[in-house]
Amino acid sequence: MKNLFLLSVLIFNFSCQTNMPGKAIEIKQLLCEYSVDPIGVDNIHPRFSWILESGQNGQEQTSYHLLVATSPKKLEQNIGDMWDSHKISSTQTNVKYSGNDLQSNQVYYWKLQIWDKDEKSTAETAIFETSVLKSTDWKALWIGSGLKKESRGKHGYFNSQSDKFAKDIQVNPQSVLLRKEFELSGEVKRARVFVSGLGYYELTVNGKRVGKKVLNPAKTNYREEILYDSYNIKAMLNNGVNAIGIHLGNGWFNPLKKWWSWRMQWFGSKRVLFQLEIEYTEGSKETVISDASWKTSPGPVISSCIYDGEHYDATKEQPGWDQQGFDDSGWGNANIVEAPGGTLISQSMPAIKLNQIIKPTSVTNPKPGV
Repeated sequence: MKNLFLLSVLIFNFSCQTNMPGKAIEIKQLLCEYSVDPIGVDNIHPRFSWILESGQNGQEQTSYHLLVATSPKKLEQNIGDMWDSHKISSTQTNVKYSGNDLQSNQVYYWKLQIWDKDEKSTAETAIFETSVLKSTDWKALWIGSGLKKESRGKHGYFNSQSDKFAKDIQVNPQSVLLRKEFELSGEVKRARVFVSGLGYYELTVNGKRVGKKVLNPAKTNYREEILYDSYNIKAMLNNGVNAIGIHLGNGWFNPLKKWWSWRMQWFGSKRVLFQLEIEYTEGSKETVISDASWKTSPGPVISSCIYDGEHYDATKEQPGWDQQGFDDSGWGNANIVEAPGGTLISQSMPAIKLNQIIKPTSVTNPKPGV
């Protein structure tokens, strides 16, 4: 009887907790393309979704209303100058954008209002930023230190050294540095970078690393699609002269010949595409792109490979190479090279990031020099 009484108390307490008084229904999270306030949306019909919570049993969304506007002021006035879905009777919580044509590199503000089963409503707002929506909006050129035109093999790449053109391919295992200085002409309101570096790239602004991604971008068939990143770098810019630095590694795009097989395919020499869109507070705009005016030099990584690891030579470091005022007179001009051929797609997957640094517990010398 004692255990039975205890069980009945637990059931009673549980039933009370699942029907607690409070707000009928709450919007806990707003998502655009399944991300919170994303800045790299390149879908012309992005998907809006939301997560709801309620402390009441049987509560549900019965209707929703979506607004998308070009300014927060319009949203405050319930004006959806880009899209007004009007009130729709539905429990749906994932809706595709169906408004006016979105433009590249723009901030959009959106508002969700939902009604519960008792016709009580609640609303929340969020933002999203588009990246490059049309191929014609890309002004940047692919640049590198390789040849302007390279053989591609019958499949668009080489996966065998026996291919009759393979002997002509000279794989450069050493990393490549690229740099560019530019001067701001006023106070910056917005600054967005759209960039892809193949095989892998690291981007710096005035000597500081942009983002935390590693082994980036993710592997694709580069003849079909290429992933690029979008970054907000406004806070990293200085008044006056600024410096952009890009460090390129081999990655999956430019692998060593010994690994050409089903494991790795050679697509071409290392290259980068960079486009910086700057908007000044007084209304004017400026674009900084990758072109033949960039300078290039071999980097301190002597060789890098997914399977063979990395060889680094600190004596080949060039301190300050990615900062303003560096003397690059001994560097060569970057070559304009062929585009890899694939469609440029904004990279929206979770990033590969540094998770842990493993430090040695001790260092020993079994014999001199070892």
